[in-house]
Amino acid sequence: MNSNSRLVPATIKAQCNAGIEQLNADNEALNIANQSIEAFINDDSIKSVAFNSMKQQLSDYKAVIHLLKLANDSDIMDYNWLYNLVGSDVLSGVVVDIKSINESNLQSANENAQLYYQKAEEAEEDYEPRKRNFQSLKDAESYRASARAYENEVSTYQATINYCNSIIEKYDSIEENTKNLFT
Repeated sequence: MNSNSRLVPATIKAQCNAGIEQLNADNEALNIANQSIEAFINDDSIKSVAFNSMKQQLSDYKAVIHLLKLANDSDIMDYNWLYNLVGSDVLSGVVVDIKSINESNLQSANENAQLYYQKAEEAEEDYEPRKRNFQSLKDAESYRASARAYENEVSTYQATINYCNSIIEKYDSIEENTKNLFT
Protein backbone atom coordinates (compact mmCIF):
# COMPACT_ATOMS: atom_id res chain seq x y z
CA MET A 1 0.00 0.00 0.00
CA ASN A 2 1.16 3.50 -0.71
CA SER A 3 -0.44 6.86 0.04
CA ASN A 4 -2.22 6.84 -3.36
CA SER A 5 -3.81 3.43 -2.84
CA ARG A 6 -7.57 3.10 -2.50
CA LEU A 7 -9.75 0.02 -2.39
CA VAL A 8 -13.52 0.48 -2.58
CA PRO A 9 -15.15 -2.94 -2.16
CA ALA A 10 -18.59 -1.85 -3.41
CA THR A 11 -17.09 -0.75 -6.73
CA ILE A 12 -14.99 -3.88 -7.07
CA LYS A 13 -17.95 -6.11 -6.24
CA ALA A 14 -20.10 -4.34 -8.84
CA GLN A 15 -17.37 -4.84 -11.44
CA CYS A 16 -17.08 -8.51 -10.48
CA ASN A 17 -20.82 -9.01 -10.84
CA ALA A 18 -20.80 -7.29 -14.23
CA GLY A 19 -17.87 -9.42 -15.38
CA ILE A 20 -19.54 -12.63 -14.22
CA GLU A 21 -22.77 -11.64 -15.94
CA GLN A 22 -20.96 -10.92 -19.21
CA LEU A 23 -18.98 -14.17 -19.09
CA ASN A 24 -22.15 -16.16 -18.37
CA ALA A 25 -23.77 -14.50 -21.40
CA ASP A 26 -20.69 -15.34 -23.48
CA ASN A 27 -20.86 -18.96 -22.32
CA GLU A 28 -24.53 -19.12 -23.25
CA ALA A 29 -23.70 -17.81 -26.74
CA LEU A 30 -20.91 -20.39 -27.00
CA ASN A 31 -23.37 -23.12 -25.97
CA ILE A 32 -25.76 -22.03 -28.73
CA ALA A 33 -22.91 -22.05 -31.28
CA ASN A 34 -21.81 -25.47 -30.06
CA GLN A 35 -25.36 -26.83 -30.34
CA SER A 36 -25.65 -25.44 -33.88
CA ILE A 37 -22.38 -27.05 -34.91
CA GLU A 38 -23.44 -30.32 -33.27
CA ALA A 39 -26.79 -30.23 -35.13
CA PHE A 40 -25.00 -29.61 -38.45
CA ILE A 41 -22.47 -32.38 -37.83
CA ASN A 42 -25.22 -34.85 -36.93
CA ASP A 43 -27.39 -33.92 -39.93
CA ASP A 44 -27.13 -36.82 -42.36
CA SER A 45 -29.49 -35.35 -44.92
CA ILE A 46 -26.63 -34.17 -47.15
CA LYS A 47 -23.91 -36.65 -47.97
CA SER A 48 -20.79 -35.72 -49.83
CA VAL A 49 -17.03 -35.67 -49.36
CA ALA A 50 -17.06 -31.86 -49.13
CA PHE A 51 -19.69 -31.86 -46.38
CA ASN A 52 -17.83 -34.58 -44.48
CA SER A 53 -14.67 -32.45 -44.70
CA MET A 54 -16.57 -29.39 -43.48
CA LYS A 55 -18.03 -31.40 -40.60
CA GLN A 56 -14.51 -32.44 -39.58
CA GLN A 57 -13.37 -28.81 -39.59
CA LEU A 58 -16.39 -27.82 -37.50
CA SER A 59 -15.39 -30.46 -34.94
CA ASP A 60 -12.19 -28.47 -34.49
CA TYR A 61 -14.32 -25.39 -33.71
CA LYS A 62 -16.09 -27.37 -31.02
CA ALA A 63 -12.73 -27.89 -29.32
CA VAL A 64 -12.03 -24.15 -29.52
CA ILE A 65 -15.47 -23.39 -28.07
CA HIS A 66 -14.77 -25.80 -25.21
CA LEU A 67 -11.46 -24.04 -24.46
CA LEU A 68 -13.13 -20.62 -24.57
CA LYS A 69 -15.75 -21.80 -22.08
CA LEU A 70 -13.03 -23.17 -19.80
CA ALA A 71 -11.23 -19.81 -19.91
CA ASN A 72 -14.49 -17.99 -19.13
CA ASP A 73 -15.22 -20.37 -16.25
CA SER A 74 -11.73 -19.73 -14.87
CA ASP A 75 -12.34 -15.97 -15.01
CA ILE A 76 -15.71 -16.42 -13.31
CA MET A 77 -13.95 -18.27 -10.47
CA ASP A 78 -11.42 -15.43 -10.21
CA TYR A 79 -14.20 -12.85 -10.08
CA ASN A 80 -15.89 -14.81 -7.29
CA TRP A 81 -12.59 -15.09 -5.40
CA LEU A 82 -11.99 -11.36 -5.71
CA TYR A 83 -15.59 -10.56 -4.73
CA ASN A 84 -15.28 -12.57 -1.52
CA LEU A 85 -11.77 -11.40 -0.69
CA VAL A 86 -12.21 -7.61 -0.78
CA GLY A 87 -14.51 -7.53 2.25
CA SER A 88 -16.57 -4.45 2.99
CA ASP A 89 -14.14 -1.88 4.40
CA VAL A 90 -12.95 0.98 2.21
CA LEU A 91 -9.14 0.99 2.48
CA SER A 92 -7.38 4.27 1.81
CA GLY A 93 -3.68 4.92 1.43
CA VAL A 94 -4.05 8.04 3.57
CA VAL A 95 -3.23 5.73 6.51
CA VAL A 96 0.33 5.52 5.20
CA ASP A 97 0.73 9.27 5.75
CA ILE A 98 -1.10 9.15 9.09
CA LYS A 99 1.19 6.33 10.22
CA SER A 100 4.29 8.30 9.23
CA ILE A 101 3.14 11.41 11.11
CA ASN A 102 2.30 9.36 14.20
CA GLU A 103 5.66 7.58 14.09
CA SER A 104 7.39 10.95 14.10
CA ASN A 105 5.16 12.22 16.92
CA LEU A 106 5.73 9.01 18.89
CA GLN A 107 9.48 9.45 18.66
CA SER A 108 9.24 13.08 19.85
CA ALA A 109 6.91 12.15 22.71
CA ASN A 110 9.25 9.34 23.76
CA GLU A 111 12.21 11.70 23.73
CA ASN A 112 10.28 14.30 25.73
CA ALA A 113 9.17 11.71 28.29
CA GLN A 114 12.76 10.61 28.79
CA LEU A 115 13.90 14.23 29.04
CA TYR A 116 11.34 15.03 31.75
CA TYR A 117 12.15 11.87 33.71
CA GLN A 118 15.80 12.91 33.59
CA LYS A 119 14.87 16.42 34.78
CA ALA A 120 12.86 14.88 37.63
CA GLU A 121 15.88 12.82 38.71
CA GLU A 122 18.11 15.90 38.58
CA ALA A 123 15.62 17.91 40.63
CA GLU A 124 15.50 15.13 43.24
CA GLU A 125 19.28 15.09 43.37
CA ASP A 126 19.20 18.84 44.10
CA TYR A 127 17.01 18.28 47.14
CA GLU A 128 18.88 18.62 50.39
CA PRO A 129 16.79 17.74 53.44
CA ARG A 130 18.86 19.94 55.73
CA LYS A 131 18.24 23.02 53.59
CA ARG A 132 14.57 22.18 53.21
CA ASN A 133 14.53 23.21 49.56
CA PHE A 134 11.14 21.70 48.76
CA GLN A 135 10.97 23.53 45.46
CA SER A 136 13.21 20.91 43.86
CA LEU A 137 10.78 18.17 45.00
CA LYS A 138 7.87 20.12 43.57
CA ASP A 139 9.80 20.54 40.34
CA ALA A 140 10.58 16.81 40.28
CA GLU A 141 6.88 15.94 40.64
CA SER A 142 5.95 18.44 37.95
CA TYR A 143 8.54 16.93 35.61
CA ARG A 144 7.21 13.43 36.33
CA ALA A 145 3.68 14.56 35.55
CA SER A 146 4.89 15.98 32.25
CA ALA A 147 6.75 12.74 31.49
CA ARG A 148 3.60 10.69 32.20
CA ALA A 149 1.58 12.98 29.91
CA TYR A 150 4.10 12.33 27.15
CA GLU A 151 3.88 8.59 27.85
CA ASN A 152 0.09 8.83 27.39
CA GLU A 153 0.72 10.52 24.05
CA VAL A 154 3.09 7.69 23.13
CA SER A 155 0.30 5.19 23.86
CA THR A 156 -2.15 7.13 21.70
CA TYR A 157 0.32 7.41 18.84
CA GLN A 158 1.17 3.71 19.12
CA ALA A 159 -2.52 2.74 19.02
CA THR A 160 -2.98 4.85 15.88
CA ILE A 161 0.11 3.28 14.29
CA ASN A 162 -1.20 -0.20 15.12
CA TYR A 163 -4.56 0.64 13.53
CA CYS A 164 -2.84 1.99 10.41
CA ASN A 165 -0.68 -1.14 10.25
CA SER A 166 -3.78 -3.34 10.36
CA ILE A 167 -5.28 -1.47 7.39
CA ILE A 168 -1.99 -1.60 5.47
CA GLU A 169 -1.64 -5.33 6.19
CA LYS A 170 -5.23 -5.98 5.06
CA TYR A 171 -4.68 -4.07 1.81
CA ASP A 172 -1.33 -5.78 1.17
CA SER A 173 -2.89 -9.19 1.86
CA ILE A 174 -5.68 -8.53 -0.65
CA GLU A 175 -3.12 -7.34 -3.18
CA GLU A 176 -0.93 -10.41 -2.61
CA ASN A 177 -3.86 -12.82 -2.85
CA THR A 178 -5.23 -11.28 -6.05
CA LYS A 179 -2.08 -10.52 -8.03
CA ASN A 180 -2.30 -13.74 -10.06
CA LEU A 181 -5.99 -13.58 -10.85
CA PHE A 182 -7.13 -13.47 -14.48
CA THR A 183 -3.86 -14.89 -15.78
